[in-house]
Amino acid sequence: MQLSDKTRQKINEACRTIQIILPLLVIFSVIYLGVVFSAFEGPILLNKQPQRESLFLAGIAFFTATVAAPYFRRSMLAGGEQHRTADQHAVSGARKVQYSVIAASVVLVVAACINIAAFRTTKDAVNLVVVGLLLVAVLTRIPTRTAFRRLVDETVSQRMKMDDPL
Repeated sequence: MQLSDKTRQKINEACRTIQIILPLLVIFSVIYLGVVFSAFEGPILLNKQPQRESLFLAGIAFFTATVAAPYFRRSMLAGGEQHRTADQHAVSGARKVQYSVIAASVVLVVAACINIAAFRTTKDAVNLVVVGLLLVAVLTRIPTRTAFRRLVDETVSQRMKMDDPL
């Protein structure tokens, strides 16, 4: 699909924004973990007294980011405003994808911070494992420009087919 240079630049900027924000979220979480470790005293326990609430919230956050967020992204992309050109569809689609990826990642980072706080109180290694898994889940959401562009192209082509009055 042929898009204007200005539209391609806006799509690349949306992708670059994701590529900057997601690592920053992870870095802030790691800094918080470092602060917790700097004040840590005593042994690390292994599955002795994990906080079940924080583990439950981590599971809910993971479900929300991997199942609910893509579902809502598809519904956002399918509905919404009507555009006349492929360029308008592409810019709108790129923004919606950007927002959904960042929102899903924020949910994961919040769950990671809750588990860091739980580790601070219980000193249980299970919370650290969950933190690691959640932060890896955030890092795996960082798109390449090619993958992001392909997702936007698919969105535009599907949307243009839906708007065709045949």
